[in-house]
Amino acid sequence: MSITNELPDAMKARIIKQYGLTVDEATILVADPRNVSYFEVVLKHGKGGRSAKTLLLFILNYKTIVATSISIDRMANVIDLVETAYISSKVANDIIDEMLKGDVRDAKEIVDSLGVSQISEDSIDTICLQVLNENKDKVMEYRSGKTRLFHETNPRLSRYSKGELTKTY
Repeated sequence: MSITNELPDAMKARIIKQYGLTVDEATILVADPRNVSYFEVVLKHGKGGRSAKTLLLFILNYKTIVATSISIDRMANVIDLVETAYISSKVANDIIDEMLKGDVRDAKEIVDSLGVSQISEDSIDTICLQVLNENKDKVMEYRSGKTRLFHETNPRLSRYSKGELTKTY
């Protein structure tokens, strides 16, 4: 990571324009040029397509992030997991906490060992279709006005999703 000789106001204007950050976000980020450098290197590293705002939230939550043992690769992996909806940003914060405590495993390994990944929308659609197809009699009853059948689907959804879908209503 190299620190640029760019003046803070010029850096802030560039960050706002280049990444679509607010003035407040850019001001906080530019307060430590090492954070800007870390931010930009992680954005360029890996698969690309990372959300600048997502990464900024991590840096702001961990103001000393550049002084930690979390490498560019490891941070890029955490961001990728958030961007692909494999984990939520809250879970990402938990994963970063684990890394800061000394866990040297890859982010995905930590997520999988803790069992905190999210289920994708495609998986939800597939599971719902499977439950509906295997319970056509219940679908017919529902269509004829027996709307309380909805509550009977929860155990089936939970079983097919191995517990990843929970009651949310």
